[in-house]
Amino acid sequence: MGGPVTVLSLVSDGAFGNHEALPRVKPTGLPVISKLRHEAARYFPDAGPYAGRGKRRTSGTKLDSRHLPAESLQSSSLEDGMQTQISPMNVWHQTCADVLNGVVMVTTSLTTQAMAHVV
Repeated sequence: MGGPVTVLSLVSDGAFGNHEALPRVKPTGLPVISKLRHEAARYFPDAGPYAGRGKRRTSGTKLDSRHLPAESLQSSSLEDGMQTQISPMNVWHQTCADVLNGVVMVTTSLTTQAMAHVV
């Protein structure tokens, strides 16, 4: 039927995108595309100066999906009374050792102002 299959990346749901699963995939060199769990704490990389002693801080302020920086907005669309905003950004996860290339998608109902987000 076909030859060997080349795997280019690993795509998973939110249950797999966690601190227990990611270290198992890292040695393979495959990029992981995953939804983060809703309770996962994400932080911006620390941009402050080095204090001069101890280990450098890695995480800065906590990411608040309801108040994203305006400069991070890449696209916005409006359809059927729902506004969808997409913002790519680098974030730290509380238990991962590396910076993650994240995308935050926020959907807002213009009639009720109810918001939903996915990272």
